[in-house]
Amino acid sequence: MMNKDKIVPYINISIIFFIIIYITYGFFNQKQIKKENGFGWDGVYYNAAYQIFSHKENQLYKSNEYNSTYQDLYHKADPFNKRIGVPKLASQLPFDSVFSFRLINLTAFFLGLALLYLKWGKKNITLALIFIFSMLVTPQMPFRLTLFYPFSVDGVQFLFISLMIFFYEKPLYVILASIFFLPFKESTVPMCCIFLGTRFLMTRKLKYLLYTIPVLLFFWIYLKLGSKIYGFDSHSNGFEVIKYFFNQFYGNFKNMVKLIACFFIVFSSFLFIKRKFSEQTLFFIFLVALLSVSGSDLTRIFCVALPFLFDELINNDKVKNIFLYLIILVISLPYKFIFTILEFNDKNKIGEGFFVTNLEYQEVDKSIFFLIYFVVCNLILFFYLKYSKRLKLI
Repeated sequence: MMNKDKIVPYINISIIFFIIIYITYGFFNQKQIKKENGFGWDGVYYNAAYQIFSHKENQLYKSNEYNSTYQDLYHKADPFNKRIGVPKLASQLPFDSVFSFRLINLTAFFLGLALLYLKWGKKNITLALIFIFSMLVTPQMPFRLTLFYPFSVDGVQFLFISLMIFFYEKPLYVILASIFFLPFKESTVPMCCIFLGTRFLMTRKLKYLLYTIPVLLFFWIYLKLGSKIYGFDSHSNGFEVIKYFFNQFYGNFKNMVKLIACFFIVFSSFLFIKRKFSEQTLFFIFLVALLSVSGSDLTRIFCVALPFLFDELINNDKVKNIFLYLIILVISLPYKFIFTILEFNDKNKIGEGFFVTNLEYQEVDKSIFFLIYFVVCNLILFFYLKYSKRLKLI
């Protein structure tokens, strides 16, 4: 039999090599979105905030859908106008708007990866590299999304997620991070409250419920101060948004098929790994339940939860067999690269580039095809897990 310890360093070098190649290829091949003059859907509002912070609020913005000043566009942009962090920071940089947004989001994203590597690498460097590579090639992760869709806040949100995972056993730091990142993305509040709520359910300690009070209080203060200083709505429409998307996804059979397809493609074969039920498992279940009804970009939303799943796997898997995860990675890669093969018809001038397509744009019959593909690949994985010990493969 081969000596696994001698092979592992070569595996690590190979994964690092593929990571570098992938990032390099993305930088030189990903085109920017064409919709709305290169701003995209939400990016129109983030750009409006940027222009206001750059003292150009009275200038006119024109497109097929809009014909108003940046000031008027910003005031109609709820909830995007509450996310002032990235536009404000970008307006302070000595670069153009596109480069500034990309620089902020990519810097935050790679800082988040560094934090995850620091935490996961302590337990298994190879697994850490496998998980990081899997995230990089997962549809709509901030690296690829930022290059295609620079006017966004997803890179900074990923940094918050990484901090949350890094300090998962230190609730105070999670609370402080959720308050600090509140101006960048208001979703830090419900994520922190879910984190504290699951900790209460598992420990039965009332203090974790009480910890939600300062988080909600700072959210309320932010809304009140923001409405006076920046002019956005002082109310949160979170429950209305959840109700709307619940009816959109679960009240429509075709959309439900797309939802399930996106879910399986993002999480791929990792769902079939047996894990001990833990506080993190409960948190993950609640988080996915919330994310599935909190927005329209399904693949991007589910990628918020993916790092938490990886963290749970590396913490609770007693075997930590790197060859098993390498096989899972190879099996799951086709799910991710499907998005390079079937790009939708570019009638809206969205911009056909590197990894543009989301599964939610596909027809239902194609979604069902992906589900069938998912089942076949996982049957292969199942039989591998069942017979590999007999064959001494793991």
